[in-house]
Amino acid sequence: RQPVGFKYGREARVRATARVQREALEPTQGHLALTRKDGEMAITWTSNATRGAAAKWGLSPTALTNIAYASNLTYAITDMCAEPANDPKNFLDPGIIYTAVLTGLPANSEIFYSFGSPAGWSATTSFHHGLKAPTMRFIAFGDLGVPPHQDPAGRSTKHMLQHLNETDLVIHIGDISYARGHAYMWDNFFHQIEPVATRAPYMASIGNHEYDYTGQPFKPSWSTYGTDSGGECGVPYIARLPMPYHAVAPGFRNRTVYYSFAMGPIHVAMLDSEVDFLAGSAQHSWLAADLAAVDRSQTPFVIVTSHRPMYDSSFGGALPEVGHLRNAMEPLLEQYQVDLVLVGHIHVYQRSCRVLAGKCNPAGPVHLTIGMAGNIAQSPWLDSPAWLQYRSMEHGIALFEVANSTAMRVQFEGNFEGHILDDFWLYR
Repeated sequence: RQPVGFKYGREARVRATARVQREALEPTQGHLALTRKDGEMAITWTSNATRGAAAKWGLSPTALTNIAYASNLTYAITDMCAEPANDPKNFLDPGIIYTAVLTGLPANSEIFYSFGSPAGWSATTSFHHGLKAPTMRFIAFGDLGVPPHQDPAGRSTKHMLQHLNETDLVIHIGDISYARGHAYMWDNFFHQIEPVATRAPYMASIGNHEYDYTGQPFKPSWSTYGTDSGGECGVPYIARLPMPYHAVAPGFRNRTVYYSFAMGPIHVAMLDSEVDFLAGSAQHSWLAADLAAVDRSQTPFVIVTSHRPMYDSSFGGALPEVGHLRNAMEPLLEQYQVDLVLVGHIHVYQRSCRVLAGKCNPAGPVHLTIGMAGNIAQSPWLDSPAWLQYRSMEHGIALFEVANSTAMRVQFEGNFEGHILDDFWLYR
């Protein structure tokens, strides 16, 4: 939202200057999210407009006769907790972050909508409320970022767009923009995903590069939690990605950002691996209650996500959080017959058998590491453990198709020419 200046010439001699000012009232960075209620969809965007912010919607692109007025928030440099995020050279005013909740949406309908204010509206676009076909399809990944810092992110986003017409849902499991205190990268990230996230709900969870900082409340002696957020301490993530969180507290730093949602035949519990997950913690108790309440006749497939993994066959598996997370959560995964665990953090693709206590066991879930969407930093492989079924260092995205109440197909689409590198069926 600030003017950009250009100087150009030859041999270090400035011949001319130019100044570009993007319209600050223009609504940008739109993205959808599910809420806690059926018949609703939230749309979030950014603008500097101060009056009349809303989303208009209808069942025809020429008849946006319904209106949902928006709530708003923003954050300031004083909300950052450390450098580089609180350095004026790195901080950018995010503008006003608006969220409007569309209510009373008819089931199985194409919803056309535009967001903004009388000062300027977005182009009309649409999403499908409900499943697009009898078989549900969704995309999932972690660790995306933006080019050129995480160069594969551009191609991964392109592949998402190629599948968008049949995609009901997108799940991003932590490490979102990799801004790490350099605020312009948040803007770049939301411009990158806007063509995807304005057409299907974009459900995200927090990772170490959004949250970790010196002084965070969960710092056991065995942990390796560091300063990976670059002083952001979760604030831009929480402000910019309002998910249907389990609990909402005033301010930014006290918020509980684990949550669950259901869509079609799946129930998804999105954990926060950066706060206390140990037995007896609030998060552990919440997950037990959430899984116990699942109606498998309505959502037969149960999925748990965590940014950090519980199993890993690379050098990253030596991190102590892996074992502690597994020991804390695995009894719940077994007790409530979780089908699939989706994780990121390790920037590769890995698939396990149904596993418990490090051994293949039909009573356990499949663990799928899908942190391969963008980040180029990778750890070397260790020897293959007995639970490992497939692994690859190729970047890409994971595609899911829930065929019926007992069968789900999972494919790993690599970025190189879109080849399918892994393809399996998960049965329950």
